[in-house]
Amino acid sequence: MKIKIFILILTLHVAFGTLNSFSQQGVIAGGSDHSLALCSNGGSVRSWGNNGYGQLGNGTTTSSNVPVTVSGLTLVTALEGGEQGHSLALKSNGTVWGWGKGNNGQLGDGAQVDRTTPVQVSGLTGITAIAAGFEKSVALKSDNTVWFWGYEQFGEDGRTDPGWIRTTPVQWGGGFTNAIAIATGRSHVLVLKNDNTVWASGYNLYGQLGDGTQSAGSSFQSTFPVQVVGAGGVGFLTGITALASDYYFSMALDNTGQVWTWGYNFYGQLGDGTTNDSWTPVAVSGLTNITAIAAGSSEAYALKNDGTVWAWGANWNGQLGDGTTNPSLTPVQVGGAGFTNVTAIAGGAGHGLARKSDGTLWAWGGNFSGQLGDGTTTARSTPVQVTLCNVGVLPVELLHFNADVENNGIVKCKWSTASELNNDYFSLERSRDGISFEQIGTVQGAGNSSTVLHYEYDDLEPYRMSYYRLKQVDFNGTYEYSKIVSVFFGGIELISFHPDGSQNVIADIEVNESTDAKIEVFNTLGQLVIFKNVRLAKGQTQININVSQITQGIYMFRASLPGKEKTQKMFVR
Repeated sequence: MKIKIFILILTLHVAFGTLNSFSQQGVIAGGSDHSLALCSNGGSVRSWGNNGYGQLGNGTTTSSNVPVTVSGLTLVTALEGGEQGHSLALKSNGTVWGWGKGNNGQLGDGAQVDRTTPVQVSGLTGITAIAAGFEKSVALKSDNTVWFWGYEQFGEDGRTDPGWIRTTPVQWGGGFTNAIAIATGRSHVLVLKNDNTVWASGYNLYGQLGDGTQSAGSSFQSTFPVQVVGAGGVGFLTGITALASDYYFSMALDNTGQVWTWGYNFYGQLGDGTTNDSWTPVAVSGLTNITAIAAGSSEAYALKNDGTVWAWGANWNGQLGDGTTNPSLTPVQVGGAGFTNVTAIAGGAGHGLARKSDGTLWAWGGNFSGQLGDGTTTARSTPVQVTLCNVGVLPVELLHFNADVENNGIVKCKWSTASELNNDYFSLERSRDGISFEQIGTVQGAGNSSTVLHYEYDDLEPYRMSYYRLKQVDFNGTYEYSKIVSVFFGGIELISFHPDGSQNVIADIEVNESTDAKIEVFNTLGQLVIFKNVRLAKGQTQININVSQITQGIYMFRASLPGKEKTQKMFVR
């Protein structure tokens, strides 16, 4: 699913004095299962997570659970991640660049092919804002027109002729002008006009267009811009300063700091205390003094003027960041009372991102593709810090870092460097949960070296489940962390479920000896809908669970092994 970072026109900052304006360093975005962020060094871009279509932009299709550099892209002022694996960047010269999945023209370069490095969107200049959705892209021009390219299935381009693939940009709404902000969901587009009213086009089955109707005719869509009405269908929504959208719901922020939502509400993503869909805007319960909004696939985020972040909706991956996996129909605080000083937020498909005033980047929620960027694929229900701008895991050239259980019960950590510069020492750190680490020992570095060097350290008292990371410290005290590795003492090391982006759910199971396993899938009524027995060899096994024959909805996936059982709730699309 797609994520929206909030879009706010700079001229509105003055009128609403509590707003935190983005610096370049604060720009962040989330895609379906990848993330993007801007570094301060010349506007270069980092990306991490799934890379099956090249959406990380580093010239490969290899996924990464730590940030990598987007190739050849500098002087960037805005980023967007698409729902199905494409990325967009806006450069300071007003041009737009895209990379990743391009099958439906969403990269805007006139082709329908994937790109592993950025290509320029054809014919667009003078752009001031961008948005990305389900295989579609939108841009706002300095002349206050809106432009659309990609998959236009339900009239999302507002031109009354749905069913087109636009490989280059066309003007949204035909002659529609006076636009100052944009957002796009799975299959609809939102536009804010300079009179602070909101307009929409596209799919409307759940009321996500906010015009008070479920459909325009029998097709549940509007192929031309319609105006979003006011609360309860009275008048029109006005005083709006920012928009966000994802999947089948919409969000707006007004000039009093109130958040309004409408559309799909199965998971409580409207934040009004119910699970009722709404065809007109409703106020999010209990939120005041909001300065920014962001939408995830089935969850929503808001930033308050005190630097705290609030979230509501689905929470099966911990994407609300409140330390639980319980959904919430009203806002809860991300990271608890101590998580403050946030200046920018973004949402992904089940994960959230936040940038603090000190420039640090934090992430939480689902992490099956490494989209949290913390060096693991472990979901996090509270924010973890991402080491962003120092790409290359260590300042020294690290060849590998791993940890293995020895026959005598100790854990041997080994690493090698290809070269070192001003390297004082290595500190080995251990954790029970992969979040809170403690130092267990140090190893002297070589200082300066241009040859391959090998290091090791024995942990004599490992935990049953131990996580390790390497901290490299320079002579001047600066330091960098490696990726996180883990070891487990016992019969079963890992059981996890995650979608593969097509019609399968993958069960990842790792065991230390051969054994039998039972895979079961239950619907919300407790009925068994899928069952299979498998024989697991020693090591890691990936089991494909075909879900193409079951209907969309929430299911419980269970893996049962001798002495171990894991149940995980997932939404099947």
